[in-house]
Amino acid sequence: MLADPQYALDLAATADAAAIGAEAPRPPRRRAAGRQGRQGPVLHVHLHTTATGPAVGTVGPVGPVARVDGYGPRSVETVQAWIQGLAPGAEVTLTPVVDLNDYLQVDAYEAPLPIRLQVQERDTCCSFPWCGGTGRFDLDHIVEYVPPEDGGPPGQTNTLNLSKLCRFHHRLKTHTRSWRYHRQPDQSLVWQSPAGYCYRVDGTGTTSIL
Repeated sequence: MLADPQYALDLAATADAAAIGAEAPRPPRRRAAGRQGRQGPVLHVHLHTTATGPAVGTVGPVGPVARVDGYGPRSVETVQAWIQGLAPGAEVTLTPVVDLNDYLQVDAYEAPLPIRLQVQERDTCCSFPWCGGTGRFDLDHIVEYVPPEDGGPPGQTNTLNLSKLCRFHHRLKTHTRSWRYHRQPDQSLVWQSPAGYCYRVDGTGTTSIL
């Protein structure tokens, strides 16, 4: 209740009314989750392919582990208990699995939702050296997009040619044309600065390599 601003105000008003002997105001009726208005919490659960069977190489009672955004690693049994303990009438929506091993491509400039979701899950933050921003982001074509009518090849908007950049660094890379980068076979990115310095960006952060 305290996490809900309106209910916190109602709670305070009830306490004030009780203190002076007045009639407490009636709280507003809450809408059911999933209908128009307030919706329930959204949890993104990331599961490895081994999470559907017995864990390999584990010792003792430790089983498969899921990564839950905002909560960190949790056992699969814990996630199952969360779902089983939902209140009656709660709505659960399952979305298609985002497989990071898939190679997706389209001929258009704009990335459709499946590709955007794939890049969003793969790149946990802005891919510019030393940035690490996790807010709003753009999808950047590592190799500049060339319209087909101008001789551009098909499939330029694809899994490997897209990277997540925050708005500031996307504009910096696009409009100044002084920063360049390419993707390595291991999926890491190597950036070259205007001064000629090179930086490697991967899931562990940024490393100066020259």
